[in-house]
Amino acid sequence: MTEPLERLCERMAHLAEVGDRFMDACLRGDAADARRWLARSRAARAQVERTQQEVERAGAPETAGGIAWLARARSLAARLRTSDEAVKLWLEQPLPPDAELLQTGEGVEAYIDAMLGATWDYDHDLVVLAGSKLEPVARALLAQGQKRIAAYVPSGDHAYPPEVRVASTHEELQAITLALNPHPPARVASKRHPDSDVTAEDHEAAMTKVERALSEVRVQFNTVKNFAPTWVAQGIANLAAVASWPSIAPLRGAFAGVPAVVVAPGPSLAKNVDVLRRLKGRALIITFSHTLKALAAADVVPDLVLCADPQDVRYHFDGVSLADVGAMINGVTVHPALFELGAPRYFTFAANSQLDDWIYESFGDEARLDGGGSVATSACTLALQLGCDPIVFAGLDLSFPGGKYYVDTSCDGQTEVVRRDDGSLVVRGWSEGFKNLQVVRGAEESRVQAAVELPGYHGGTVVTNFMLSLFHKWFEEQVAEHGDRVRFINATEGGARIAGTEQLPLAEVASQVATSGAGDVDVAAVLDRAVADLDVRGRRAALKRRLDDMVSAVDRVRSLAGRCRSLAARAAIDDGALAQLQQVEAQLSDALAPVLFVSLVAQDEIAAAVGRAQSAASVADTLAASSDLFATIKTVADWLYPLLSEARDKIS
Repeated sequence: MTEPLERLCERMAHLAEVGDRFMDACLRGDAADARRWLARSRAARAQVERTQQEVERAGAPETAGGIAWLARARSLAARLRTSDEAVKLWLEQPLPPDAELLQTGEGVEAYIDAMLGATWDYDHDLVVLAGSKLEPVARALLAQGQKRIAAYVPSGDHAYPPEVRVASTHEELQAITLALNPHPPARVASKRHPDSDVTAEDHEAAMTKVERALSEVRVQFNTVKNFAPTWVAQGIANLAAVASWPSIAPLRGAFAGVPAVVVAPGPSLAKNVDVLRRLKGRALIITFSHTLKALAAADVVPDLVLCADPQDVRYHFDGVSLADVGAMINGVTVHPALFELGAPRYFTFAANSQLDDWIYESFGDEARLDGGGSVATSACTLALQLGCDPIVFAGLDLSFPGGKYYVDTSCDGQTEVVRRDDGSLVVRGWSEGFKNLQVVRGAEESRVQAAVELPGYHGGTVVTNFMLSLFHKWFEEQVAEHGDRVRFINATEGGARIAGTEQLPLAEVASQVATSGAGDVDVAAVLDRAVADLDVRGRRAALKRRLDDMVSAVDRVRSLAGRCRSLAARAAIDDGALAQLQQVEAQLSDALAPVLFVSLVAQDEIAAAVGRAQSAASVADTLAASSDLFATIKTVADWLYPLLSEARDKIS
């Protein structure tokens, strides 16, 4: 298809025209006009950026027409270099101090130019203003078309426009950021008034919360993009199991004051895995599926085994008996076979927020394990929710000591990380089980990853990749947030240092636990009480009612989306059809309310259609984009209807 390339060329041509107008204003010395055209160029660049993503998804053109459009795009790119350089020079101009700029309207515009730079998506990128003296900046940003503006005002006393989301605490600001889905911002800009009631230190701490939340949102966005249909299909298939077993909700605080050891499959686990046998019965041993084979090889039986991955990870369990574990703790969207592994008990949790929350709303359960995008972070969050203290980490290298990804005895123990001459990393030697997973099927070698250095457990630095560095940052933030009430011990004995944790050998931890005077921990008794207290009949009835509503809603969505698409096809030439379309579209919006996760199943397609509608140059273009959107919604609803109907019948 050449349509994405054609749209890209149209938008690049528009950006080039805007760039010419900007340069003309600069030559005339008209600073106000130059700033207006610079703001328009940001919006145009964002459209080009989005369309480039569409082109990448569509792949290389194979027809003569497509190749001609590609040549046109390259020609336009060359034309854009001149205006890009002009914008760069403009932004490098020295400016007066912020306090002086903010005294005039023209100064505010210059302040915004410096804050946003050359590339900025007014629809999706985020501006955070600190303090109560930047209201003129907010109003000017809104006039430029900025959609996402948050303000941090601890006093609550401000005059920001109603379009600005105002937070008085770090937690409120973090919640605002976490809601920026399904289109997380690529860029964040933040400013503090020089005379603000917010100190520089408080501003920095608030933005740390924002960046942490954005990391979670971006990880979730990318994961949803890859797995949303799988998540929804498997979550629906697991509904009977979810209704029949408890969530983690009744376990909150159930192990208060009990030591927990979170065991990861890092290479350093080989140094101390045998020590875990000394902790069995005195501490709660929490692990996850990737570590099971390594523990089995050392005759260590974990108490709780987490699995959140929606992929078919049954190879993690090959040859491992779960008969003696305390329980499997499954995310509701795991492969359905993971509820049939022979564990004596199963508990469930919401691993994927919006895609899972609707299930637990039926029971009134709060079953989230918010984490940093890794099952290791989820395991740490679980230990916190259970009330465990201390929380001990073992095998949590968060890096690649000796070029190893995992401990040798794990299911992917032969995986190696090779650092190339240019400093980048390549991962090789995955097991057949891993290579058969959907997202990497047939891959012998992962894509090249940038190397990141972290402080080492024993001093110096260790090498890791970007994702593990994000998880490392998450652990440090958790220790900083909860360290005043929970003791965190890093007993990995290798890998990366986690700031704020005590570093102790695991054998020393075992000795401390043995001499602490605490009694044995009857894990099975605690878990059995939670299972015995479960009202299975009531849960199944509640879920049946919810499924009845959802089946009806999805059926109505199918019908209304089809009508909207038909009306959109006629509306360009029929005013009556256009008026009717607006009415039916409102009905469709209402019908979607009970099944809002529909938008996450096809978030890329929906985002592309919405983007085309927003940038349409004519009513016909808007209707064409709307028609694509309705078609996508109907396709998803047609796919969901039999899945939900079958689940309802099974629950009945």
